[in-house]
Amino acid sequence: MNFDRKVGKEREQFASQVSRIDESALQVIKTGFAGDQNTDFYEGLLSGFASSYRIIENLPTENPVELIGSLIAYVSEILEERM
Repeated sequence: MNFDRKVGKEREQFASQVSRIDESALQVIKTGFAGDQNTDFYEGLLSGFASSYRIIENLPTENPVELIGSLIAYVSEILEERM
């Protein structure tokens, strides 16, 4: 499994799932997004969320929040080393 890949064709499939989101949850999600970033930003965000979903779905863990925190730390370290 490769966690650091861009989302390609799956984007359309993911987008089609919005109609399945509970209305109150969708309102909370919409409130959390300003929507004023460029397309590259949202493509990166989508890749990150999709990777997080795949990791939680495929790796055995009792604490997915801690796992996501570990992933954030690891990717932050990669970026810090490159900057």
